[in-house]
Amino acid sequence: MDNIKKINNKIKLDKLLIWIIFTILFVINSEYKSYAQKVDEYNLKMAYILNFPLLVEWPENSNVNNENEPFVITIIGDNPFNGKFKAVIETGKKKIKNKTVVLRQVDNIEEIRNPNLVFISSSEKHEISKIIDYLSGKPILIIGDTEGYSNRGVMINMFKRNSKIQFNINIKEAKKSNMHISSRLLVNASKVYK
Repeated sequence: MDNIKKINNKIKLDKLLIWIIFTILFVINSEYKSYAQKVDEYNLKMAYILNFPLLVEWPENSNVNNENEPFVITIIGDNPFNGKFKAVIETGKKKIKNKTVVLRQVDNIEEIRNPNLVFISSSEKHEISKIIDYLSGKPILIIGDTEGYSNRGVMINMFKRNSKIQFNINIKEAKKSNMHISSRLLVNASKVYK
């Protein structure tokens, strides 16, 4: 019984830490505009991408729940992060769901191999329907940063408005993949597609 209480307390602490991280990101992003303007847009988007999974639950049969597998992030199309994403991950200090993070970049859907998260670059706007058809229904968190991606099937779509990074969430697409997005993330979304 004591072990279960310890585990439950650790889970509560982990969730509290996640909430604190997101709160800090939102404060930096919204209240301190002058600071946020100095921060490179894609550094902030990278921070969101690395933290969104902490507020998402994958289905039990997903490899996210396999402790022996890394957490795989795949970028499809042009990489707008200018090598910074790779540099952060290669330090080995960043973990998602207590797992080592692996970053892959691919040019087309045929190259996608067992990702947990896919970031669809704006360069793939012409291929978005094909990509969503390929990923839909699979336990993969789909993130983008291009206008119109949310209503095309991207689960979390970031965009810049009034010098702030905001995001929309497509709950309908998440449900197709048996994924649950925390209400703590939903309340901070600009728009939620149901």
